[in-house]
Amino acid sequence: MTSASDAGSNKKKIIWFVVIIAIVGGIIAACAISASANQSPDDFIERTYTRAPQLDEAEIDAFTTTKSPSTVAAEISGQSKPVDKRTASDGSIWLQYSDDIVAIFPYNGGSKIMADDYDRVHRHYYGFVGGWWSSSPPGGGWGRGGGSGGGGK
Repeated sequence: MTSASDAGSNKKKIIWFVVIIAIVGGIIAACAISASANQSPDDFIERTYTRAPQLDEAEIDAFTTTKSPSTVAAEISGQSKPVDKRTASDGSIWLQYSDDIVAIFPYNGGSKIMADDYDRVHRHYYGFVGGWWSSSPPGGGWGRGGGSGGGGK
């Protein structure tokens, strides 16, 4: 027969075990969500939309679809959560990722999707994104050195 103090001790051990399992599970879930939240949208775009090399600009890959820009933005964002999303006055939608920028323009009743490396798209479309986003990617990307005289790429 167990004493009351043994039973109380076992109950505390079980409670601590459950608490530790919950914490570890939460950490694992948070890491999984974080890892998938800002993944590059490139693979999804390549699998989902029609490649249109005749529409490439400054080595930025172009894709087309009959879907509206808002539908395309929702599809891409649903697969790969952007850091930021902006809509320009011309109806184009811009998705910012840690290493990429996706531009979705109204085109022939559907959309033209321009997707590539953050710095390349930022340079080419500076007139759109220059007022919104800095020239270096958010969240670490390749980054630039800090302080005066900080290094470049």
